[in-house]
Amino acid sequence: MLSLQHGVMAWRRGDARRLVRYAATALNGLAKVKSILAVASGKGGVGKSSVCVNLAFTMQRYMGLKVGILDSDIYGPSLPSMVPESVAEKVYASESGGILPLHFQGVPLMSMGFLRPGEHAAIRGPMASSMVRQMLTTTEWGELDVLLVDLPPGTGDIHLTVAQQAAIDAAIVVTTPQQLSLVDVEKGIRMFDQVKIPTVAIVENMSFFLCDGCDKRHEIFQSGSGEALARNFGIQRFFRLPLTSTMSRPGMPFVLTDDAASHLVAEYQRLAQEAQAAVRELQGGRNHIGTGRIAVPQCCFLVIFVMTSK
Repeated sequence: MLSLQHGVMAWRRGDARRLVRYAATALNGLAKVKSILAVASGKGGVGKSSVCVNLAFTMQRYMGLKVGILDSDIYGPSLPSMVPESVAEKVYASESGGILPLHFQGVPLMSMGFLRPGEHAAIRGPMASSMVRQMLTTTEWGELDVLLVDLPPGTGDIHLTVAQQAAIDAAIVVTTPQQLSLVDVEKGIRMFDQVKIPTVAIVENMSFFLCDGCDKRHEIFQSGSGEALARNFGIQRFFRLPLTSTMSRPGMPFVLTDDAASHLVAEYQRLAQEAQAAVRELQGGRNHIGTGRIAVPQCCFLVIFVMTSK
């Protein structure tokens, strides 16, 4: 197998044939991943990344699944801020030329924030898509029951890249009750429909406020719109998560903390169980990386992350 160093040398020399060969041999990171679940939102700031990370650790802790997380937001990666600082270090290349993910509580993690810690990303679309492609396919995920891909807000190049590079089994869409968020979520669901990725659940985050003194539920925003959206698209799984400050604390997934509210953990468990059940229903023995998945012209935009081994 060609190493990462061979890929870098080919890129510097402009050796297109060897570069294509490097790309082809490197695409084995998903070989042992059983299912891939995308977590998306049409609008930023709705708590999508929090939902994705807590869902992953719920699956791992309460269902015993082997789970990985890919933060595919090149311009504003969130994952490094959602795990302890001692975990969010720089990743390294393996001896075989792949990328070694970081691990926290047994969950492999990959993010642009681990590849270039503290750096801003002023990168054009094709390059950003290539970076996501490389993180997705050359990270050595190992054996996973499910890989959760945290997609950036919107419906751009990165979403199409992920859809083309891996057979995404299903998508979970996160929204808030506000009408503006729901409008963008609808666009996101239609995009998934176009690329043949079924949306199996809608999560309405910050849906209500639960008083910690009287346990009364307060509908701060408009209610019923998210559920109506799910009905309009025939999406049977709909979940409501409360507005709570504990969910927004950085550095540790909420479901792993001692003060995790039982009702919120129970809702995450329900979401995890329903998502896994939906994936099992949809799977038809597909391979996540197969012949023909990578078009040769795309290799012209291959971005080589120059990393060192530990």
